[in-house]
Amino acid sequence: SLPAKPLPEDATLRTDKSTMLSATENAGYAGDNTDWMREEIEDAGFVNVHELEFKMPVGDWPSHPVWKEAGKLSAILYKASAFILTLIKRNNSY
Repeated sequence: SLPAKPLPEDATLRTDKSTMLSATENAGYAGDNTDWMREEIEDAGFVNVHELEFKMPVGDWPSHPVWKEAGKLSAILYKASAFILTLIKRNNSY
């Protein structure tokens, strides 16, 4: 099982996320879909929609094969932050 310790407030993943969300919103994109995704899914006709929060590793450090694969995928997605950093640079936001 994964450790249940929360990230410290000054952890890079937290501060980078905040900066990236601000940059995407300043550029006119929806950086965080958690506020409206459920409504959009229900408006599309889906019923009995449930939301589930879970911890996701970043990187291939977990020993369990399933979590290791999930961590690899999330690392790839996290590296997509290069796009976000481009938005930051183009908008001279930060």
